[in-house]
Amino acid sequence: MTREREGRPKLYWRVLALSSGERSLTEHAAISGNAAHAGAELRMVDVNAGTRTYRAFDDVHGMSGATFHRRLTTATAHHFGMIGPAFVEQILKETDPDYFYRRFAEVREGFNSEGPQAGRVADRFAIIGLAGELATTYGILPWEEGTAANASRQLFREWIARVGDGNAEDRQILSALSDFIAMHGDSRFSNIAAELPNSNIKHRAGYFEIEDGKRLYLFNRAAAGYGRDRVIRTLETYNVLAKTDNGRRQKNYRLPGGGSTRFFVIDPDKLDAERGGE
Repeated sequence: MTREREGRPKLYWRVLALSSGERSLTEHAAISGNAAHAGAELRMVDVNAGTRTYRAFDDVHGMSGATFHRRLTTATAHHFGMIGPAFVEQILKETDPDYFYRRFAEVREGFNSEGPQAGRVADRFAIIGLAGELATTYGILPWEEGTAANASRQLFREWIARVGDGNAEDRQILSALSDFIAMHGDSRFSNIAAELPNSNIKHRAGYFEIEDGKRLYLFNRAAAGYGRDRVIRTLETYNVLAKTDNGRRQKNYRLPGGGSTRFFVIDPDKLDAERGGE
């Protein structure tokens, strides 16, 4: 609302792409000390345009990268505002109400995704590919058939290879736990098999247990920033819980110095494996 308590006009996106200054949305959030929400990462999909064969380009058509960039910039500065109206005019001429659905289904078929979240991102890439294919069909773009769809599929495959096909919230939870262990594995955890408590541990997060030469981390509670049930569901889905007691999600341990309590037993190798080795 405004200062006068009147309704403020809604804001809408009017651009197809944003430049994030060579940093991803996640990196921008990390700079401010926050984590990017999974939903935001799905709505603002990161496409890396700086590591292609010629930085932002795959083909510079026999020119140097700098020369091609200058020619492209000059051409777009002098020739713009014509293709859009021409494209809309051609779309309005279509009388078959199912035509665009059929064309979209043809393009979308080439996007392989398993998870529903990745599927929604695939839909958006497919729509971009469809627009290019329609412009080719109408003779507005001098491309060969399939060029736009194949380019969209390539970008989608690169996105999938970077972030994975699973649930975005799951990836963030697994990443948060893995990062926490990497940062605090020695300073906030101590050996559960010790006879006496380790007085050097401040702000304890739990203990660790050594099994077959590997540490299993015993967490007091779920990771901060996520609901307990949501975290547990992720741990069970990816089989990250290494030990439980008779169907319980936690395992009971005797504490150094006496007493006992239950812990979530985390296998750190499972965290890294399910994150896809990020």
